[in-house]
Amino acid sequence: MNTHIVQYTAFKTYNNITWFNSPKLLSPITKSKHTLERVWLQLSEREIEVHIGLHFDDTIGITKPMWRGYKHKANHCIAIAEEIQAQFGTHTAFKGWYIARA
Repeated sequence: MNTHIVQYTAFKTYNNITWFNSPKLLSPITKSKHTLERVWLQLSEREIEVHIGLHFDDTIGITKPMWRGYKHKANHCIAIAEEIQAQFGTHTAFKGWYIARA
């Protein structure tokens, strides 16, 4: 295996979950702030390329109108990308972003 995709780093459902230390995003009820950091360490040591997913929101189209939901998702993706870039952007394993459609 030479490529790893982290499907998402923030998840919106009935609770907000982030997989990295995100002091400004969402207002996490549940947060595992060291998960992404551990992924970087393990994969960098093995020279595996990493693509980082941003925000997954399974409530779009259910609790929010579609157009409003996608605008909200885009704003969260931008904020998450900025935070991850600031924290992990110098890792040599970082090769790009993965954006889930839902």
